[in-house]
Amino acid sequence: SSLNDNSSALMHPSRMDELNLFRGDHVILRGKRRKDTLLVVLPDIECHPNSIRINRVVRNNLQVRYLQLLLPKKSTHTKYQRLSDLVTVQLHHAATGTFIKVLPLSSSLEGLTGDWFLLFLRTYFVEQYRPLRKGDTFVVHAHMRDARFKVIETRPADSIIVESNTIIDCEGDPINDEEEREDEEGEGDGHFRVWFDDIGGYNEQI
Repeated sequence: SSLNDNSSALMHPSRMDELNLFRGDHVILRGKRRKDTLLVVLPDIECHPNSIRINRVVRNNLQVRYLQLLLPKKSTHTKYQRLSDLVTVQLHHAATGTFIKVLPLSSSLEGLTGDWFLLFLRTYFVEQYRPLRKGDTFVVHAHMRDARFKVIETRPADSIIVESNTIIDCEGDPINDEEEREDEEGEGDGHFRVWFDDIGGYNEQI
């Protein structure tokens, strides 16, 4: 489903209309810790108008838990009882990627050898037109495991669309991902650390 896709952000159709966003538009989601990522926006009638639905992979990249949309100045919002992280959504005309370099994270491929492109990346990228952000990680499910990859380099910009002519380089040793996990997760509970910014007031802007 779209919710489980690493490249999608789901929004209520009325909120998309208000922001003049259309199905398939590319948007930058930006959190309060200077983390941002590039996604495809899709309508979801079940999504709360003040929220954005993204999967765990995208939450890792943004270092957020739950997302609540920053509202325009003339709007009101319903305050959630649960903790929500605030993000901004910005339409982005992403460039077509000419080159990307991605490397696997070691723990997800333990005991497996072979051509990473043939085993995982070809089916993930070919004819998918996926948005990609330098520094992000993504998960590919194949061969009965979830393989995690980190985006090391993208050209000609930090946020691009991987198309049929994009060169995909996956040559190199897997990355030791102990530090990656420490940055993304909390103290072994599968959640993220709560920073003081998470509990701050709501900004009234898009």
